[in-house]
Formats: sequence, C-alpha cells, structure tokens
Amino acid sequence: MLFASLGLTWLLERLQGLGLTPTYWKSIVAGAILTVIALNVYQANTLDRDRMAGLQNLENLFLRIVQSAQKDEDKFPKTYLFITDPSWTSKGIELITRTYPVQAQITEVVIKGDDLSEPAKGLIYQRSSLVIIKPWLDPQLMAYYEKSLRELGKSPCDIKATNGDKRFVLWYSPETAWLCR
Repeated sequence: MLFASLGLTWLLERLQGLGLTPTYWKSIVAGAILTVIALNVYQANTLDRDRMAGLQNLENLFLRIVQSAQKDEDKFPKTYLFITDPSWTSKGIELITRTYPVQAQITEVVIKGDDLSEPAKGLIYQRSSLVIIKPWLDPQLMAYYEKSLRELGKSPCDIKATNGDKRFVLWYSPETAWLCR
C-alpha cells in the first residue's frame, strides 16, 4: 500500500508538471486506480485460485473437512477412518490436526489383500465414521473397497481443489451428507 501511494503521488506530480488541466490528470489517476483494483480482483479470484490448487493436497483438504465437521461435533462426534496399505500411514495427518485448533479422532485400517476385517467393517458401519481410502491405492483394490463401503451404507463425495481437480473421495453416512455441499 505504501509503494502504491508513493507511485500515485509520483504520477500526480508528473501529470501536474506537464501543465495538464486538473480534470484531465484526475481522470488519468482515477483510471490508474481502477486498473489497480481490477488487477487485484483478478489476481485474488482467478490467478491465485489456479496457482494455489497445486498446494491443495490430501492433508490440506482433510483439514478443511475437519474444520467444517467441527461445527456439528458436539451433537455428532466423528471418526475419520483411513483405509490404507502398509506403505502409507496417517501419522502426518494426525500431526497436522494437533497443530491446528481442531479435534479429530483418526483411525487407520491397514489392509492386506482385498478383505476388510469384521472389526473394520464395524467401524465403517458407524454413522459417525467418515472414510477415506488412500487415493493412490491400486485401482482394483480401490474398486473393491468402494463396493464394500457402499454395502456398508456409505456414499461417496469427491473432494476437489479450488480448480476442480479431484484429490480424494470422502465416504459418509446420510447424516453427514451436508459436509459434501
């Protein structure tokens, strides 16, 4: 803001030095101000959104979901269940949720093969469970687990970056459908 003010002051001095009428140089300054405002709006609403989309990963978008869900937390506590294989863990996400002022009960179901254990099915079936399958899981395993989640009463919701790119799928119960709007 300081540099913009100094720039406008400099522009005014130069225009006054040219001997132009006040009406003419005032309209030039008004045009410059409107141009700066228009460029700032464009930057904030178009360029920045598209540039930031690459930074919206699983962890960031998960945090956004937890923050939204916290509005309903007193009435309906949630469990965030990650279905993953042994090559990945949700420990990083747990660390992030401890860093920010959110409450998130995170549980992992580590799969081996294409079968969900009975305890895992019990956790998934709970209406308070929100499920995320590791997004880069083998597509065949992903399809199998998606079918299992549907059978357990969960519905899918694509979680997208601001530019519309799908990052992962959140599986929810009918009571928490509002999280996907």
